[in-house]
Amino acid sequence: MQHKIKFLLQLILKNFSIILTFFFGVGLILAVFGFNFSQIPGDLGDTRFNLYILEHFFQWLQNPGTNYWQANFFYPFPLTMAFSDNLLGSAPIYAVFRLFGVSRESAYQGWYLIGFILNFIAAAYVLQKLEIKPFASGFGAFFFAFGLPMLVQEGHPQLIYRFCVPFASYFLWKFANSPNLKSILIVFVMVVWQFYLTIYIGFFLVLLLLFMLLIIPFFCQKINIQNLLLFWPKRLLQAWQITQPKGKLVFLIGFVAFCGLFFGLIYPYYQVSKLYPFTRSLYEITSMLPRWQSYFLADHSLLWKPISKTISSLPMRHEHQLFPGIAVSLLIILGIFIRKNSSYKPFVIINLIALILLLLFTMWFNGFSLYTLLIKIPGFNSIRAVTRIQLVLMWPLAVVTSFILNRLMDNKSFLQKLFSIGVMILLFFEALTFSHYRFSKYDSQMRISNLRDEIRNSVDIQEGSIIYIGSDPTVPWYVSEIDAMFAALELGIPTLNGYSGSLLYGAGIKTECGEIPYRIISYMQFSEISDKNYYRNTINRVIPWNVDNCAPQWLDDFPLGISP
Repeated sequence: MQHKIKFLLQLILKNFSIILTFFFGVGLILAVFGFNFSQIPGDLGDTRFNLYILEHFFQWLQNPGTNYWQANFFYPFPLTMAFSDNLLGSAPIYAVFRLFGVSRESAYQGWYLIGFILNFIAAAYVLQKLEIKPFASGFGAFFFAFGLPMLVQEGHPQLIYRFCVPFASYFLWKFANSPNLKSILIVFVMVVWQFYLTIYIGFFLVLLLLFMLLIIPFFCQKINIQNLLLFWPKRLLQAWQITQPKGKLVFLIGFVAFCGLFFGLIYPYYQVSKLYPFTRSLYEITSMLPRWQSYFLADHSLLWKPISKTISSLPMRHEHQLFPGIAVSLLIILGIFIRKNSSYKPFVIINLIALILLLLFTMWFNGFSLYTLLIKIPGFNSIRAVTRIQLVLMWPLAVVTSFILNRLMDNKSFLQKLFSIGVMILLFFEALTFSHYRFSKYDSQMRISNLRDEIRNSVDIQEGSIIYIGSDPTVPWYVSEIDAMFAALELGIPTLNGYSGSLLYGAGIKTECGEIPYRIISYMQFSEISDKNYYRNTINRVIPWNVDNCAPQWLDDFPLGISP
């Protein structure tokens, strides 16, 4: 027993800096939740929409016979859950909280926190596997999990879960150096899982791995055209030859199974792309391609906001907040002066080159970007906010900066060690002085419960009922739409209302009763239904709430100016 305690104490002391950075990061997130966990990061829009997705998953688990992809909003349009990210890879974590009786909003807070924790653990684990010492590993893991580019996305919580990124890049490198089927299967599993966590990050992870695939052969053998072209086929063949039959069978089963899982995820999105006219204009995409100014924007940092505000003329400014922080920037600058032949390991150089190439590949240069060459490829057009690639690039940044810091700490110079400690403190301070935006958990709960109770106590809800709730003009239109989605979910009925990554009806305040026939007729046009009996049967099931100027004749005939 004493030996176990002694070993545990030694382990804690050895990894004290990692443990310290971990608890500091967790403390930052808990502080955002506020006293009694009364606050939720983000706003009443996208944050609650992601909460709706998680709750929809939990309700689907309770009713396994239902179609997951057919949610109760934008009724009766099909596949509405494939209008946006789905969070299937992390929703089970939320569901566990709910199964233990935790409230919807509190379960969301637990899900939110665990995402940051898993990101930190994954980064710290891989950095230590790369033989980077605890102090520097803690720095890199903290930046990857809690760095400024991640904190600024608190209004887009679907982007939090990124823990597959470090594992995928590490095991690809491991496979290149020691080919075995297990490593390449892990890479594939991590990529598929990341798509299930969030499609955006999965897509950008694939870009990172593709660049690494191109770069790695230059570091593993004698460079000539034949060796470069045959590098990966030879590695795959070698891995297959050294694997026992049982291992080959496991690999094949795993590969086929995860191919099936990937297809099962992507197919509904493919169907949506064929059914709906959802397209992103070239301007919409290029407005969110990073500019060089993007990497100096930090409007939510109390420390750097005065400097950030001097940078102007950026479209979609809120999506361009990519400044990694001065602590990381100082280490990158300092790394330039560390001699390559005595300091850098190949994995670090590979990550650095991949980082630079991806920055150049996605950057917008006075009306041109190499990335636009890919937009015509199916699927690329749906990736709107390319600036979010920074959340993946935070990993190669973490690798490079933690290695530089590791070299500084290895040096016997007292000034270098003091500088290293100062950089760590600065990283903490930058995260600590980030200005969060939040909303009250209890106010959000009351918005929905009050609306639900008012409807339940005022109207006769029957089997087959549909509800439409007009906008509250005191809040943005999307807040009312999401209120309606939650109220309908709690009432157990579908709603004509809806909000998602892609919109059917456009944005704006909608309190006129004419919105009801408009939405029904929109579906009739979509489904090529011309029978007026369908219209009459549907509109007579609708419960209008908080709407004006309803005309009784609309129950029997189309309003003037609207026809299927």
